[in-house]
Amino acid sequence: MLNKEYLRKNLELLQKISPNILNKLLQKLPDIEKNLEIILKKEDFDIIFHGNRIENIVEKAKKKIEEREKAIGVIWTHIMKVNFPQELIAYADNLNPPKEKLIYHTEGLIVFGTLPFFHIKELLENKAKFFPNLKQVIIYEPHLELVYLFLLSVDLDKLARESKINLTFSINQETLNKHMLLYFSMFSFVSYLKSYEDNHIKQLEAYMKHIYEMKTVTIPYEAAYNRVKFFKENIKRKNNRYLLSIKTKNLFEKNKTPFVIVGSGPSLDQDIEILKKIQDKAVIISLTTATRTLVKNGIIPDFTVIADAQKNMVRFISNLDEDMLKKIYIFAPIFTDPEFNEKFKETLIFHYGMFKNLLNIKDQIKVEVENGATVLNTLFSLLLNIKANRFLLFGVDLGTKYRDRFHTEGYTDKEGDLKTLSEATIEVEGNYGGVVYSRKDYYISKKIFEEQIRKGKEYVKDLKVYNFSDGAKIEGSITLKKSAISSILPRKLDKKSIIKKIRGNFEKIDVHMQNSEIGRIKTEVLPKIEKTISLIREENSPEKVIHILEEFAFWGVYLDYLTDILFNQEEFSKIQTIIKILKLASEKDKKEIIRDYKDYIISILSNIKAIPEEIIN
Repeated sequence: MLNKEYLRKNLELLQKISPNILNKLLQKLPDIEKNLEIILKKEDFDIIFHGNRIENIVEKAKKKIEEREKAIGVIWTHIMKVNFPQELIAYADNLNPPKEKLIYHTEGLIVFGTLPFFHIKELLENKAKFFPNLKQVIIYEPHLELVYLFLLSVDLDKLARESKINLTFSINQETLNKHMLLYFSMFSFVSYLKSYEDNHIKQLEAYMKHIYEMKTVTIPYEAAYNRVKFFKENIKRKNNRYLLSIKTKNLFEKNKTPFVIVGSGPSLDQDIEILKKIQDKAVIISLTTATRTLVKNGIIPDFTVIADAQKNMVRFISNLDEDMLKKIYIFAPIFTDPEFNEKFKETLIFHYGMFKNLLNIKDQIKVEVENGATVLNTLFSLLLNIKANRFLLFGVDLGTKYRDRFHTEGYTDKEGDLKTLSEATIEVEGNYGGVVYSRKDYYISKKIFEEQIRKGKEYVKDLKVYNFSDGAKIEGSITLKKSAISSILPRKLDKKSIIKKIRGNFEKIDVHMQNSEIGRIKTEVLPKIEKTISLIREENSPEKVIHILEEFAFWGVYLDYLTDILFNQEEFSKIQTIIKILKLASEKDKKEIIRDYKDYIISILSNIKAIPEEIIN
């Protein structure tokens, strides 16, 4: 049962691989002992955990193994539904594989929670029986008391070695999120195990499924290609400024400068007059599409921000007063459309993201963007870097209370807005009560934003986010009546001075691509893609084709920053889809699919090849 030698060995292991977990355990040990009581029996034990008694842990673990079908969930879709052969979509829809077959193929396993502990040990020790194809496992447990008991229950190092799996243990949801994204990129088949049920685990399960669906959508090929094209155009422009270091590190934290973030949610329409009244008392930053509504109503934001690499973004500011636009600074990643950016006063490049290491610039700023994030998340990350600690949200609805629109009345792409309303199936609590209907991208942005606020409070002093949007409730933010706005704004604000200081963080410098990185693309990336194309062209064996494509997918995941440039796109998801279909197809169908779609597979690889070719040409 519980073994102190296991605990000792596991703590030594954590010291090597995850000292943060070890430090938290040691810091919280008095609280763990206070909140946890172990009652030993002859062949079992009970625990009293935060006042709740949980009996017969060993027996519960045995029952969990017996009823594992209920506890194990599988993530299965054929991924691509657009820009993919209709015959293959229909074939994948008709496969309808039984759960047992999907579990059999599982390569990545996500374990939510550890209680009752021993079931995890049993499942992994008998991998050949339960998960014969399992390669990687992440175990997530948020409760330190249960972490402590789990470390008493199993020798993690021995378990990983004998079961021949890559095992990760985490108490941090951010680490869990990164591994989920990694698994969805690497593996065709991912399963998850719910060790116990509580609200947190249920939310994680829902979040995981939304993350998966967002991951499978990916960046369309055209947008991925545009990123590279715009990147090359932007580094030639001499009027861009680049964020290299923070010179205003304590300025905004100390002075509590208010930053108003304006989104284009439906509730913005009712807040125009409020924004007119407060525009001289706060720094106003409009998210991309909100700029139109503000300018149309005579409000000139101090900054706007863009994060999309779409070619047609100019349509969102068409027919606007050009003189008004030329008074607005724009924050932009280096891979956004220069034609759009040049409509504004000056482009302040704040995020190199996936292209950063291709450049000769070595900055220390981490403006991170996660999969599924929106421009809201990117902007908030930037502002936390300069230690801004007062935020007011308007029109940041992240959903809608209406059934006919997601955006303001002045939104230009109304046809697209109507199309996406069918995706508004996620009900979330409203900021001012009621129900708000969110869609997958907004929901994930909301969850990421909530995590950003939580983490931000750890390193930005006295961080407060006031949500005045009549949209989704955002955990960690403060909901105030709009009549209370004046109480959190200064009487006067020297906006010119503040804007000058923000702009002062961005420098004019010459940038170019590093020869070493161009060389790496020439000598490593392109030859690998060309070799894969050649192997596929010559091979007819289904198993060998699957192996070639899987090996290519694994290689792509571990290309560091080049992974995002080359593979976070539609074409890569098509390859994952084909792997999945081939693995589940009958032997006869496998041969026919390879025969009929070999040229299609080669065309996918050729499109992937076009991205690095564009970089070096």
